[in-house]
Amino acid sequence: MEKDNFFCKRKEGIEDYIAEHICLNAPVITGLKPSAIITVTKAEKQILEELFLGTEICLISLHSGKKESILLYQREKLEELLSRKTVQSFLQSLAVGYENFSLEEVFRHFTARFARYKEKQADFPHEVGVFLGYPLRDVKIYMKNPLAKAKLTGYWKVFTEVESALACFQAYDMCIQSFTLMLKSGLSCRDLVMAYHIKKRQVA
Repeated sequence: MEKDNFFCKRKEGIEDYIAEHICLNAPVITGLKPSAIITVTKAEKQILEELFLGTEICLISLHSGKKESILLYQREKLEELLSRKTVQSFLQSLAVGYENFSLEEVFRHFTARFARYKEKQADFPHEVGVFLGYPLRDVKIYMKNPLAKAKLTGYWKVFTEVESALACFQAYDMCIQSFTLMLKSGLSCRDLVMAYHIKKRQVA
């Protein structure tokens, strides 16, 4: 695929890495997906912060080493997700401290859990799947048995609603492809981010 060639080409500078981050995370930028975890250098993080300044897209550091793991997210989307009773019940059932479901309190617990995992001091924090927009039922099945045979594998392992997941995968792919083609046509990363932000603000 042309998209694959775009991402696999040799990177000539930091601009190419930023373009790849923007394209691969187009579903978050456009609101199809609540969040994503990406690994960046400090220089890349600074550029991304500048690109998203004045938009709904936020960054939060999860762990810093040679590179930094960050959560790229839309605040409104994550807050809506955390307001769901099913999600709150699930987080409470983990018995790791999730009691207050404000974004700040959830981040406080999750970033600590993620950091301990990266430092090999704790198990993988499976609640991340919910934050990334995976169906709760699929997250629970994977937690109980990571070796369970999935009906479909794509952006996550699908155990339940295959048709719904396939439609979601296709929407993500089309979004990434669209951003890729627009960048190749000459638009800048900032053009893409701000064009969507302005469009959303006008609709609102």
